[in-house]
Amino acid sequence: MRLLPPTVEPAAFALASRLAEQVRHPAVAGLIAAGAAPDRSYVVHQLVAGRPLAVAGRGGSLPPRHVAEVAVGLADALADVHRVGLTHGRVRPANVLLDDEGRPHLLDLGVAQLAADVPAPHGVDGPSGARQLLAPEQLEGEDLGPPADVFLLGATLLVLLLGADPDGVAARLQQGPAALPALLAGLDPVWQPMLSAMMLAAPHERATAPEVAHRAAGMIAHLPA
Repeated sequence: MRLLPPTVEPAAFALASRLAEQVRHPAVAGLIAAGAAPDRSYVVHQLVAGRPLAVAGRGGSLPPRHVAEVAVGLADALADVHRVGLTHGRVRPANVLLDDEGRPHLLDLGVAQLAADVPAPHGVDGPSGARQLLAPEQLEGEDLGPPADVFLLGATLLVLLLGADPDGVAARLQQGPAALPALLAGLDPVWQPMLSAMMLAAPHERATAPEVAHRAAGMIAHLPA
């Protein structure tokens, strides 16, 4: 169970909960229940056993083929989330679990964008001073749509492929669009076209989640296991 901040508007919470209940995807930890306590709203999600992607992929420990399989699973899941009219807004390694068979499961569905995901100045996340992966439109405080999730999935894949600390990648990305080519230059060239299309500065120019799923599926057979 997760308690939401008291600032969450009841009407927005009710709408997001109704939409989240429509998502039935194997790579999504689904919403089981949602309601309001005396002073806080709450959600209950499906329990998924596994390791956080942030741990499983630390230091570049996931083989490239597995990263592509994760990309397919998460992009397909996001396509389903977007289909019902939701935007996740917090796609990052800490919000993905890998089960015992290595399959990804997206956590925090439906109400994530309501749960105080307004970035602090310069993208600093909380009192620890850690950076968080954010789409450019999140940094600007703009309304989010499906393209934000695609950017965040691209940033998550970038973290896995570089074997880098998410905070360090976030800090680099928050320097602006010019930082991305330097980060991509450290990857196998096979990844660069897809990630470039996912992480364009203009949201309307980015690839869609179904396009990412299709492109990543086509890469699997050509990557080392």
